[in-house]
Amino acid sequence: MTVLTVSSRLAEQREAMLAESLEGAPVRGNPEAPVTIIKFSEFQCPYCNRAKDSVPKLMKQYPGKVRHLWHNNPLGFHKSAM
Repeated sequence: MTVLTVSSRLAEQREAMLAESLEGAPVRGNPEAPVTIIKFSEFQCPYCNRAKDSVPKLMKQYPGKVRHLWHNNPLGFHKSAM
């Protein structure tokens, strides 16, 4: 019998979310990288625009150790986001 602790259940949930996010998402970086950044963004969001340089900087600072997945998440109140 396997007993799952809260932390192991959370780890399993994180793994499931990561697997789901990887499916069909554009990916940059090493596919086997130990760190995965999943970014939900849209093209009209001013806050997304302010953060756009962060991931490339991390990927340059830690070559081969970071992969970046991007998901389009258009917000309904930005009229041209779709």
